[in-house]
Amino acid sequence: MSKSTRKLDALAALLERTGGDPRRIEAVRRAQSFRRSWIDLAETLVTVRSKHLYEKWGYGDFYEYCQDELTLKRGTVDKMTISYSTLERRAPEVLERDGVARQIPSYESLDYYHKTVGELEAFAQQPVADAEDEAANEPPVPKRGKSIAQAPSAELRQE
Repeated sequence: MSKSTRKLDALAALLERTGGDPRRIEAVRRAQSFRRSWIDLAETLVTVRSKHLYEKWGYGDFYEYCQDELTLKRGTVDKMTISYSTLERRAPEVLERDGVARQIPSYESLDYYHKTVGELEAFAQQPVADAEDEAANEPPVPKRGKSIAQAPSAELRQE
């Protein structure tokens, strides 16, 4: 059993014994089942962040809470929450899947999708450059009679 699994198990047991905040217990339990369903955890993380629940639990920063209590790195948290938000906006029906009868895409693939779609949307929103703008971006062409730098002669290369 990994160190983070033992830590989460102990924390969940402690919170349940001492009457901890039900949302906090839920967050720990969902972190435990992260491998089974990242969507449950991502949904909870979005709620914890949007309602600033981590402050109520003694943390000054959302990522500090995720790292210290849930043993999740910032990059993982960002990928999951961005992926969850992408599903909410673009494919909410996927959030209804059970993960068994109908598969749930990984948060890594959704993160890639989000980045790709974001780049495509940004590209599509750029104004089309007219011919003068394109010509201004081209390297200058030397005028007639001007010398163009050439490769050194064989004599110079031997020195």
